[in-house]
Amino acid sequence: MKNNICISYHYKKYSIGDQLILTEFPENLHEIGYTFINKQNNPFLKYNPYVVENGDDIIELNFNTVDQKFISNPYNINSRSQLLFDYLGISNKPKLITPRLYIHENNKKENIILLYSQGKEIIPDNIIDYILAKYSKHYKIIQICIPFITDNGLTSADIPVKEKGVENIHFDFYKNKWEDIAEIASKSIMFIGVDGWISHLAQAYMPNVNLFIPSGFINYFGNKSQPFGQGTIGNQWLHPNNYYFNETERSYGFTNSYLTL
Repeated sequence: MKNNICISYHYKKYSIGDQLILTEFPENLHEIGYTFINKQNNPFLKYNPYVVENGDDIIELNFNTVDQKFISNPYNINSRSQLLFDYLGISNKPKLITPRLYIHENNKKENIILLYSQGKEIIPDNIIDYILAKYSKHYKIIQICIPFITDNGLTSADIPVKEKGVENIHFDFYKNKWEDIAEIASKSIMFIGVDGWISHLAQAYMPNVNLFIPSGFINYFGNKSQPFGQGTIGNQWLHPNNYYFNETERSYGFTNSYLTL
């Protein structure tokens, strides 16, 4: 039996978020006798004690294959690791259901809220105003600003951001150390933001992860992607340990109103 396994996770390109999601796999696989080979040179596995850089007789698996099988035949799950175990025919339950980075894990929590308001989506100004009004007096709000190009050709640095009560940290994954963001996340008690690699990193350090889902996205998925308590069905990126909110004043689909933040 091949006990060495190398897993990649990409569609048309290898995204930063996909690399973060892979960090929960090595320890889970170690528990059942597999060795995770870091053949993809995933930077988020740098401190992981359950990976090795090389090996022989390797099972090579693109996790996209697992995704597609699940999408075509959805069922209740509690993590991507559960999908992997099911695909490999393993009956065990995964030990970890969220990313783990093995660094800054013993840091003391502070009154910090980690904010990531501009990425694939942009949190509307009225929600930012609500967050500031509710939390800025008693919490330090740190916003991570990631460079990206919009349809108008603007980068995140060009888009006006709320300055009052917010400390903005401009971060470029290819120029700065991801460990610095991990350290901030490890001290934070809450994450509020949009889907992206920052939200996956936040999962490694806090249970209170709140993701903004615009109504158009909810309409697109309809009833095909709804969390059910201990698991999710129909869409593998919905994490049962996340909270999802929308831009309205009522619950909608699998999301709650932003007023519940």
